[in-house]
Amino acid sequence: MKKWHYAAIAAAVIVVVLAAAFFFGDSEAPREPTAPTALSVQPTDPSGTKPADPSETQPAAPSETQPAPSETEPEQPSTTTAGTQPVTEPVTEPSAEPSTQPPTEAPTEAPTEPATEPPTEPSTEPPVPQCTISISCTTVLSHMDDLTPGKEAIVPESGWILGTVTVTIEEGDTVFTVLQRVTREYGIALEFSTSPIYNTVYVEGIGNLYERDCGSGSGWLYAVNGVIPNYGCSEYAVSDGDTIAWLYTCEMGADLQ
Repeated sequence: MKKWHYAAIAAAVIVVVLAAAFFFGDSEAPREPTAPTALSVQPTDPSGTKPADPSETQPAAPSETQPAPSETEPEQPSTTTAGTQPVTEPVTEPSAEPSTQPPTEAPTEAPTEPATEPPTEPSTEPPVPQCTISISCTTVLSHMDDLTPGKEAIVPESGWILGTVTVTIEEGDTVFTVLQRVTREYGIALEFSTSPIYNTVYVEGIGNLYERDCGSGSGWLYAVNGVIPNYGCSEYAVSDGDTIAWLYTCEMGADLQ
């Protein structure tokens, strides 16, 4: 009995040793690599807890409220020029707030000063002396009844045989020489006589109107600067700026006052 008892114990030890050798030897033997199984990576829980083992959890059924995939075509990626980065910043719309900058006014042209002529240098030549002369018979208009018959046509309607004109004074000019020059220039008839004793000139008629043609006290007189001299016209020397007026009187000068 003891032999069988030891034999059984020895057999059991052998079995245990073989089982242990098989178990430990199989665990240390290298295994052939297997193809990786595609597993869905679960996002990390924000709370910091480790996600559950995908092999132990069942995939969640698709939600019925999940929006259906869009039927529109996918947006085409924007093409960018080589060497440039695509713009990723959102385009901001311009602000609708009114500008605080004041409106700019159009530039105005600066006022231009009027062109001024350069001052003229005073002339070194002395001014030319001048005088004015006129011939009037307006007194006859109020004495037409005394006028010699046939003389009405020679009396101007205005009573002026020559209006005021300007004459350049020449050397040695007198009131008579100025009268001679203007009557010759304007084609006016002139009648005069010379007194050898007094060496003076007496004007008898101008424009065909003579002394005593409008009464016994009618005839020609002259005035210089509004004054009637008491000597002959050929003796009165003309000065620069003088005003000469030949006047026909019907009343010995009384109607000329």
